[in-house]
Amino acid sequence: MHTTLLKSPRLTANGMLFATMMTRSLDVWSEGGPLPEDVAVLAEEAVLTHRVHGRLHHLRPNPSAVSELAEAWLSGAPKPLEPVVAVTV
Repeated sequence: MHTTLLKSPRLTANGMLFATMMTRSLDVWSEGGPLPEDVAVLAEEAVLTHRVHGRLHHLRPNPSAVSELAEAWLSGAPKPLEPVVAVTV
């Protein structure tokens, strides 16, 4: 991914410098070989947690669906059969 960024014609001089420095850092990090399995598992869990948190943070339920569910719950009626669809903000 970082090598793709270096090929971008849209980078400013500072952007090129930053991307070059990050590429060098990533190259050094990868010289150590693969991660131990227990560390790799923890890293994968951290990535998944981060993605789920971000997804939940940016999803908002459809306001009309929330109203419909709230009215049904307050009146004691069964919940509507149609699923509540979240919208991304």
